[in-house]
Amino acid sequence: MPTEPSSAHRSTGGPGPRSLEGKVIVVSGASRRLGRCYALSLARAGAQVVALARTVGDDPGTLGTLAEVEATARQAGHDVTASYCDLSDEDGIERVVDDVVRRFGGIDGLVNNAVSTVDRIDPLDVPRDVWEESFRVNVRAPYVLIARSVPHMIARGGGSIINVTSLAAGTTGKGAGAHAGLLQYGVSKAALNRLTSYFAAELEEDNIAVNAISPGDASAYMRVVNGLGPEVPEQDVVAGTQLDIDFWGSPVVFLAGARPSDLTGQVLHTYTFGQSWGPRPATPPEWSPEIRSLLTRDNLRRR
Repeated sequence: MPTEPSSAHRSTGGPGPRSLEGKVIVVSGASRRLGRCYALSLARAGAQVVALARTVGDDPGTLGTLAEVEATARQAGHDVTASYCDLSDEDGIERVVDDVVRRFGGIDGLVNNAVSTVDRIDPLDVPRDVWEESFRVNVRAPYVLIARSVPHMIARGGGSIINVTSLAAGTTGKGAGAHAGLLQYGVSKAALNRLTSYFAAELEEDNIAVNAISPGDASAYMRVVNGLGPEVPEQDVVAGTQLDIDFWGSPVVFLAGARPSDLTGQVLHTYTFGQSWGPRPATPPEWSPEIRSLLTRDNLRRR
C-alpha cells in the first residue's frame, strides 16, 4: 500500500467545519494525486464519496486507479464508491449523476478536480486540439457536472461546489512556475474562476456555496518525497509516497461543508488555509520539511 503522510464574499475566518457525516459528495479526476487525496479526505470526514475517473482498474494495489482509492478507503472503514466517467462524454456525465442519485438518494457536494494533461507548450504555437481539450475538460465538464448536480442539491436544502483552479489563472511573470508554457491551461482556469463567481451569485439563494481552490504545487511535493527528477513525465508522477492528507485534504473538507453564510464566490489557496481563511488552529501545525519548502516557493515570479 502507498505511504500516507499526515502531519472574501463573507468572512473567511470564523466558522469551524460542518459535519460531512452521510453527505454524498462527487469528486472528479479522483484516481490519482489531488483527486485521490480529496476523495480519501472527504471519506475520512464521514462523507459518502463517489469517485469519478476514466482509469478504474481491477487491481486494488495499483496506484492511479479508482480500484486502489476505493480499496484504501474501505480498508480504513470509509466509504468511497468508484464510478467510471469520461468527462468528454456529456451524456455519460448525465448518466453518472443520475446513477449517484438513484444509489445514494441525492447529491450534497461536488469537487471539480479533473484536468486535461498539463504540458508546457510554446505560447505562440498551441495546437487547436490542445485548446479544445483544455476547455472541454477544464471548463465545459465542470459546467455540465454543476448543471446536472444543482437540482439535486436544491432538493436537499443546499450544498457546496468546489472548483480546483490554479495560480496560472491570474497574473504571472515570464518564466514563473505558473506561467512558463501554461497559456492554454491558465486561460481555461481563469474561465473556471468566472464560472465559480457566476454560480456563487446565481446559487446563493439556494443555499449552495461555490468556491475555487488553488492546491499549490502538488507535483513538486511528490517529486521531492519520491526522489523523481525533471526527466520523469508529469503523467508518471503517481506512485510512491502520496500527498499529505491533512495539508491538501483539510481545506477541501472545510469547503465541502461550507454554505453561502460561511463563504462563497472565493478563489482560495491551500497554502493559506487556517491563516487568511478557514478555522485557525489553536497551535500552528508542524508540517514536514517538504511542505515547508513548498510554502517558500513563489510560482508567480521568474525563477
